[in-house]
Amino acid sequence: MRTLFTALVALCYVGSPAQAQEFTPVYVATEDDDDTCEVSNVSIVAVVESELRYNRIPVGTRAQAIADEALTLRVNTTAVFNRGVCAVGYNLEMSNYQEIVLSVTGEKRWATTVLCQKGGLMTGPAFDLQSRLNAEFRDFASQCISQYLK
Repeated sequence: MRTLFTALVALCYVGSPAQAQEFTPVYVATEDDDDTCEVSNVSIVAVVESELRYNRIPVGTRAQAIADEALTLRVNTTAVFNRGVCAVGYNLEMSNYQEIVLSVTGEKRWATTVLCQKGGLMTGPAFDLQSRLNAEFRDFASQCISQYLK
């Protein structure tokens, strides 16, 4: 009898629709591509947006971010080429803006609240930097999203 009851409870649990959790959209911002070392921010943005979608987080728009209806996730890369080797500094930052009141003056100001920030420096030949950067940004995005989902 107990086994039958356990089976019925399990069927009810599996058969009921799961409550979908809704998250604030996340807008992925970047700068224009720089041809140095063949690094494409467009490719990195696609990787980060894919990670957001995988975690069921809506990809926001610039307009939503400006209207404070979406978080902003910034992708930044700076590449230099010297003596046959590329060096790329890179950063991913998830943030939003909030109004604060300065305790000393009582003035209202806008401040950036950084929710997650990861970055590094990568060197090597240009031909494999993009794939390495994409993998690094996928990992960074996954870590930031894990913090966001908590």
